Amino acid sequence: MELNSEKDCEQILSKIENHPEKNDFIELYIKGPPDDEGFTWWRDPPEVFTIVRQWVLDAGYDSSGYGIMHRKIQKKIKEKYETPD
Repeated sequence: MELNSEKDCEQILSKIENHPEKNDFIELYIKGPPDDEGFTWWRDPPEVFTIVRQWVLDAGYDSSGYGIMHRKIQKKIKEKYETPD
């Protein structure tokens, strides 16, 4: 299976945009995991993380690609929704 991270990221972002808990996902990615854990080793993530985690895995991202995809999603969400201080 060939991965296309741009396309896959856009598809996941589209799922987030159309999800009833959209705001929870946005808050999740703006806040992010603790610095010493990261997305891959996050010990106590919010409940909605299990949903997006599955989308990332279903898209074929595991090991290093898994963390990279979450950072990519986080970057796009922050660009779109994070208000400048």
